[in-house]
Formats: sequence, structure tokens, C-alpha cells
Amino acid sequence: MKGHWKGTEECYPLLGPERMTGIVVVGFERSELFLDAPQFTPAMRENTLGMWFGFSNKIDQKSVPVAIENGAYLVTFNGRRSACSKPNGQLNGYGHMREYRDLALVDELISWKQVARLPDPFERHR
Repeated sequence: MKGHWKGTEECYPLLGPERMTGIVVVGFERSELFLDAPQFTPAMRENTLGMWFGFSNKIDQKSVPVAIENGAYLVTFNGRRSACSKPNGQLNGYGHMREYRDLALVDELISWKQVARLPDPFERHR
């Protein structure tokens, strides 16, 4: 397959920069932001209730924290959101398998703190 890979920022229209905070749930093929959420709740265990969370080309990838385990993280960052939401139930959205209606990209990470551990979906198979 030949061609030029384009990153998220080149493919989707984004709103202007803003400061955002919320809970990010990280797991197998999941990186989901619950914007403005003050704490982790059991409902956040369900996929695609939030928005796809990623890091932009503006951030030094060496400074990106690595989530070494499935969990929930309280984050504050300067970044940009998708300019338009995608319809529910269609594979034309953002993120993994294009399941998410909205997107948030981090341009500058201000804080990242783990607030909950979540079970590893593969632990019983090891």
C-alpha cells in the first residue's frame, strides 16, 4: 500500500485551543475522555460514552505519560476538540474502530493523576 499517512489534525476540522479537564479511561484499545467529569464513576466502564482522547503533533511524544495499567486518570490540558460530532451507530466517528462521536487532542499536558485501577481484560487468560 502506497501513500502518505495523515494524522488526525490533518483529517478533521478542530475547534480553537481551550483548557479542558476530566477523567480519561485507558484500557485495551480505549482512550476515552469524560469532559468536565470531577471523578470516576462505574458508568464510565462502558465504552463510547465519552470522547476519543489523544495527543496532538504539537506535544513532544517523549513527554506523554504512559498508562502502564488499565485505569482512570484525572487530567487537565490545553487542547482542541472536534468541530463536529459524528452520528451515533455509524462507523464514521473518531478513535479506535471509529466508534466515538467526538475527539479531544492534547497540545499541552498540565496534569495527569491516576484515580482508579481497572481490571485487565486479559488477566484471566495469562
